[in-house]
Amino acid sequence: MSAIIFLVVLAMAGAWVILLLCKIRDLRRLRETLLREKDVAYSFVHDVGDVFVDSESVGLNTMLERVLFYAQKTTGALAGAVYLVDPDGRTLRAQAVSGTFPPIISGLPVKTESFQDRLPLVSKAVREQTVEFGEGIIGTVARDAASLLIRNAELDTRIPRFDLEYLTVHTMLLAPMRFHRQVLGVLVVINRVDEMPFTETDQNLLESLADQASVAVHYLRQSAALDEKRQIDRDLSLAREIQTALLPKQIPEINGVNIAAFSKAAQRIGGDYYDFIKVDDEHLGIVTADVSGKGISGAIVMSICRSIIRAHAPGNLSPASVLKAANAALTRDLAEDLFITVLYMLINSKTLELKIARAGHLAPLVFRGKSKELVPMESDGIAIGISDAAVFDEVLQERSLMLHRGDMVLAYTDGITEAMDQNGNEWAEDNLVDTAQETLRGGGKACDVARDVRRVLVDFVGGTAQQDDMTMVALQVD
Repeated sequence: MSAIIFLVVLAMAGAWVILLLCKIRDLRRLRETLLREKDVAYSFVHDVGDVFVDSESVGLNTMLERVLFYAQKTTGALAGAVYLVDPDGRTLRAQAVSGTFPPIISGLPVKTESFQDRLPLVSKAVREQTVEFGEGIIGTVARDAASLLIRNAELDTRIPRFDLEYLTVHTMLLAPMRFHRQVLGVLVVINRVDEMPFTETDQNLLESLADQASVAVHYLRQSAALDEKRQIDRDLSLAREIQTALLPKQIPEINGVNIAAFSKAAQRIGGDYYDFIKVDDEHLGIVTADVSGKGISGAIVMSICRSIIRAHAPGNLSPASVLKAANAALTRDLAEDLFITVLYMLINSKTLELKIARAGHLAPLVFRGKSKELVPMESDGIAIGISDAAVFDEVLQERSLMLHRGDMVLAYTDGITEAMDQNGNEWAEDNLVDTAQETLRGGGKACDVARDVRRVLVDFVGGTAQQDDMTMVALQVD
């Protein structure tokens, strides 16, 4: 009996020893895991400083490549990608890719026959595919702003299946990139080198890296936006310098005729210009024009147009002929979104005959001297750069009118009549006519009309930013 008891006690002791040994083995494994994770954490803290140490001086793509490098190093991943939110704020697109990362949004668009064919197609597909917030696994993480650990990705229906092993996703880890509650993108890594699933420690480290990366991405984008704005400001400043340099330095003197002009720049370059050209001893050419392009392109086109008109105007007593020559020279080389409206007037200082031709520009306003009433002076024509020479020449019409003592002609650009106040109301042609008539009926001259129009217009718009320049030329017979 005692022998049986002894054997039972011995068996129990053996089982206890085995359990103890197993516990010790498990504790050793846990200790090794904790030590490994501790080393990873310390390495991450040390390395993350290297990622962002010079973040202000590198480009966004370089920064994202660093982030992916340390994301893979930290988690032991074979591949990864950074999906950033597009400017529209609704979709995401892969901005950086590392390793053989599959197109997890919608798979490969077509099947290929060889391994060599697939690699370029895979990379192209990953970068071109977009996903909306809430769509698929990437969109879900972006929408919920929460990380996602998928230990067995082959069981997740949100991840595409691929025939090739090197594209198969076995385990996946995703972390949102957030800045002040705004999701900027999603950081993704797949498949560990040791073929084990990702762990919660990997998830925590990737979340930390994603948070750090979000700050860098935000400020790099802010810096890029500021650089772009500075470049735009430089372009606008240069365009304004070009435009100002091309405006007449002084008003020409003609016996029996008074001329006044002004051009008020908007905050954006509109491409307005006016010019005076000596055609011969008796004739003066007067140009008002508006180029549709903004910035440098508009200013350059304006200067080219001015040069062409100046080249064809001397000795040519037909305004229509000059505009036809300008259109023939310019229209084939203008971009599709660029065109020029031009009013070219020619006045004979002896006979006071006024000839005009309009290439899509606003018609001049003619006020008769005694009555101060408005006389229409319409003529057909389309803008330069809209159609070919044959159509332009067929449509363009030239008109003439005899001016008399006290008559006034106003040529202007649409920046004047389309100027807006803070409530979005346009100044309109009626206000221009009323202001000019009031000044004329009070005995005002060309310079007075130009002064009053500008003053009333500035009062009307107040501090409201305008989108186009305001240009006007006033011509009055003594």
